[in-house]
Amino acid sequence: MISNRSRVLLWSLLSFLFLFGLAPARGNGTAAGICDKAKPCELLSQSNAERILGQSTRPAKDATQLKGDVRQCLCAYTGVTPDKETGQDCLLFFALEEKETNPTPEQARQVLVSTKEANEHDTQILDLDGIGDQAFVLSNDPGSHLLMARKGSVIMRLQVKRAVGAKSLEEIKAFALKAFKQI
Repeated sequence: MISNRSRVLLWSLLSFLFLFGLAPARGNGTAAGICDKAKPCELLSQSNAERILGQSTRPAKDATQLKGDVRQCLCAYTGVTPDKETGQDCLLFFALEEKETNPTPEQARQVLVSTKEANEHDTQILDLDGIGDQAFVLSNDPGSHLLMARKGSVIMRLQVKRAVGAKSLEEIKAFALKAFKQI
């Protein structure tokens, strides 16, 4: 039979474990905060998206999600006119992300390094100065680009697929510079 003192001790231990050991893991406040303080679809307006894609757009996505231990804030636009050559939609994808717990600039730097290394063999890579702490762009053709940049522990991804016109690269670089100044 369990004494009252043992019962109180057992309940105290179970309460402690529940509150501190079994409770869902929480971030340090900055990861969820990145999505609260920098909403991608407020930073990337529809008029910005239209300048980048070179045509009228419609919103396609505005969401926040947790992928593994990384919080992502997403915004996407689709061009209203499909690509003439392929018949596929013209797309613009913008995301801000940060590790959910204990984000560090080094961890974010490693994400950029590994992405760059994984694409060295088949893509044009251009390092960019002046956008955040580190940035580069991968390009397969004049209308498709992936710009990745980091500012501290926050990573920005801007991906353009099948943009109309030749200004999409300059437009995403200008937007990335402006967006990081607002974060």
